[in-house]
Amino acid sequence: MLDNQKYAELTGLKMLSIFDVIISNIKRDKNVTTRAYLIGLAAKLSIVSHNAQIFIQNGLLDYLTLLSFQFNSNELLIQSCCLCAYQLIMNAPITNNGAETSYGSNNVSVLLGQSGMQQNIIKCLYLDLQEKTMTAVVKSVYALAQVARNCLEMFKVGVVQQLLELIKTRGEEIQVDCGQCVYVIRVKLHQLMEKVKSVPTGEIGIWGVLQ
Repeated sequence: MLDNQKYAELTGLKMLSIFDVIISNIKRDKNVTTRAYLIGLAAKLSIVSHNAQIFIQNGLLDYLTLLSFQFNSNELLIQSCCLCAYQLIMNAPITNNGAETSYGSNNVSVLLGQSGMQQNIIKCLYLDLQEKTMTAVVKSVYALAQVARNCLEMFKVGVVQQLLELIKTRGEEIQVDCGQCVYVIRVKLHQLMEKVKSVPTGEIGIWGVLQ
């Protein structure tokens, strides 16, 4: 039912305690499967921007990163964390309501790129996962690729080539998602290079351009 945006929104409005219940149990429960289900519930609720913002403000990004280091081919955990990352980035891209640049320190894509979660997600592209799980992984890569900083890191470690391999071997939904990822990475890197060209030689480094 929570896959429906209307119900997810109503749940967030009428059951405010649900956010604290989910976060506190993710924090306390040591069972990875239980945590995966809770993260999955957070992902469903986060299809609504307001709900996603509440989760972010209550530290869900830290728990996502922590759990990403426990993936170990656990498909339920991978799927839940990747879908949650996707929803948070796409529906609440900035960690607060202030005016912030897309490359600033409050950008969710940047934070997950720097925390180590992006690297853990990229590793999943090379695993022999079920279609549903791989779909979630590719969607999270697409979300992370919304900023050039992450795209540059992805390109350096061969993500584009692996996405092209998945297009050759996977089903139609993953093929489409991979194609969208490759396109976004290409566009973001092209924009980055154009920005670099506009900066006088030696004035600032590449990471300065990204700020």
